[in-house]
Amino acid sequence: MKSHEAVLTWAGNTDELEILRASIEIDDPDSFEIIMKNNQMEIHVHSTSLRSLRSTVDDILACLAAAESALKQMNE
Repeated sequence: MKSHEAVLTWAGNTDELEILRASIEIDDPDSFEIIMKNNQMEIHVHSTSLRSLRSTVDDILACLAAAESALKQMNE
């Protein structure tokens, strides 16, 4: 069975990255792995189908965008 992977990299303040991490960590932990290093968060998404990979990546990006928007509003 084929395996597909996408890697998303998010850079920023360590405290904010931890909040963003928490916003997606509980979503579906079997389909992705989060690696934190040097003010960056790498999200490695794995799937056996491209359709599922895209769906998971879309969900993660939507969650991150919402959490980042909330952080920006709190900092204003």
